[in-house]
Amino acid sequence: MTRAGPEGSTTRLADERGFTLIEVLLVSALLIVVLGAILSMLDTTSRVSARDQERPIAIREGQVGLYRMTRELRQATQLYSLTDYRAEVQVTVGGVAQRVLYACDVTPAGSSYRQCTRAASTNLSAALSPGTTAVVERLQNGTSADPVDPVFTLSSSSYAKVSLLVPENPEWAGDSRRSTAFKDGFYMRNLGTL
Repeated sequence: MTRAGPEGSTTRLADERGFTLIEVLLVSALLIVVLGAILSMLDTTSRVSARDQERPIAIREGQVGLYRMTRELRQATQLYSLTDYRAEVQVTVGGVAQRVLYACDVTPAGSSYRQCTRAASTNLSAALSPGTTAVVERLQNGTSADPVDPVFTLSSSSYAKVSLLVPENPEWAGDSRRSTAFKDGFYMRNLGTL
């Protein structure tokens, strides 16, 4: 295309040439590859981020559950039974004697993990059944991932150890390498006192 110059001369406009179809298709293909790589990185990052957010939640849940159990079991005035996965004691809460059971062998429907639950009653003569209040939601002790690790171990007549193996993420069922172990002990200093 030509146009008239200031003195009547004609000049060719080189900028109006444009892109060829091959150039447009090549740039479009490269843009799709680059955007695909960027979106793939973002997708991976979001999945890893969600998984990594589960870890502190699981750790906090294990810490709180262990603390709650040992704090209450430490106050026991009578020990009814203590097995690998259950501890049943009598405690006095607010001046009222209660029979308390921590059962860590409860497997909820559709789960590969166990739970530690708490049940309490003021009827001191009747044995308790596992409760519905979960103290620790996900526990690997006693499951196929960790079949021989007991939760409770009685070391002496008044000292017991507690060991919880909590998975860091529910998607890692059966992988004990991706679990956090919490261990504590409690001395039942009030046994035999009423």
